[in-house]
Parts: sequence; structure tokens; C-alpha cells
Amino acid sequence: PLSIVDEKYFRNALMFNICFVFDQSVETEPYHNVIRKFALILRSMEVENEFLFDQKQKQRISEILPKVQKGLNTRGECTILIDQANMLCLKLYWSPTMHSFSIEDFQVPVLLQDSKPLLNFDCDLALRAVIPHIDGIK
Repeated sequence: PLSIVDEKYFRNALMFNICFVFDQSVETEPYHNVIRKFALILRSMEVENEFLFDQKQKQRISEILPKVQKGLNTRGECTILIDQANMLCLKLYWSPTMHSFSIEDFQVPVLLQDSKPLLNFDCDLALRAVIPHIDGIK
């Protein structure tokens, strides 16, 4: 939960929280940063122009949340113009998952000669980055 301390609020603070509800089979890790960013944007909008405190503006949340859900579920991102000064841009970033593949011996690169002379030539930059990692095991 986020809290904004100010005397204008009931009990001198406004506390709010953003959460998404998922099916238990869904990987939720990519949504953590999206929820955090969404909450911080709402916090800054509240501090700047009382977006959550003002009842007229607060009603707009019910319009924004379905757009966020639809955008994230269909495209993995959403861009919503909230007002003239604020735009909500959220994007899911999926971390690459580690798959355990079966690797055959012939699929592992093996140097047939010493790599030091290869690095002395003006070879491709990608090749220079890869050669030190070729050890015949990985």
C-alpha cells in the first residue's frame, strides 16, 4: 500500500493499493513492475492534482482499469491518455525462461587451435566476445 500524508485527508493520510487478480496458473513475475509503476503514477497524479481525492476524477479509474486489463491481456502493453498532462504507459517484460535442452556432444563448439592468435587479428567484434567462452564444455 502507498500512503500520502497530508492534513486534507481523513486521518491525515490517504492510503491506497493497486493489485491484479490472476488465475493460479499464470506467471505473475512480469506484472510486478507494471503494478509498481501504475501505483507510482497514481500517487504522483494524486500529489499533483488530487486524482484520487477528488470524486469526479476518482470515477475515471473505473474507465481506466478495463483499458489497462484489455491492453495487457491482448498486446502486453497499454497506453492510455488520462488527461492533458498525464499518460499511462505500461508494458510487460517477460524474462527469458531457462529451458533444459538436451545438447549433443557435436553441438558444443571446440577450438582446434589456441585462441590467442585468433584474438590478435582484427576479427569480428562478436567473434572476439564469443571466443573466450568456448571451452568445449558449455
